[in-house]
Amino acid sequence: MELTAKDEAVLSTSFKTAFLLTADAELAEAAITDAIAENGGDEISAEKLLSSVIASASVARSPAVRRWCPVFRSLATQLRPVLNLPDDLRRSFVLRILVGLPAKECAALLKVSAECVNERAGAAAKELAEIPDAAFQRTGLENCGTT
Repeated sequence: MELTAKDEAVLSTSFKTAFLLTADAELAEAAITDAIAENGGDEISAEKLLSSVIASASVARSPAVRRWCPVFRSLATQLRPVLNLPDDLRRSFVLRILVGLPAKECAALLKVSAECVNERAGAAAKELAEIPDAAFQRTGLENCGTT
């Protein structure tokens, strides 16, 4: 099967979302592979793929030690600090704010209350807002070590 530009864009968006949710490239790749396999491969809509990837990546266990990976550099500079948030804050922030899911949907995926999702997303936004502007300009991996 040859990928169209639209297919590539959908895969890219799905991978970046999974990567932000898991903070791990291998887990993000596994979420994509699982979503494609569970939905019959070639004939999967963009919405269904993203939905399946989000469901899979939302419950994936992030590694205790994060390894450097080239994907980090492909993220927008402003998104890089998201990877350093604690798992619960990061997942709520990514789903609620970046993906834009309703709190109830986030809550179902994360198995917490909608209020908890909103509190965590707010706490994540507050942490991110406290990062000095200079931190967003770094091109290195200063903040991509262990957590």
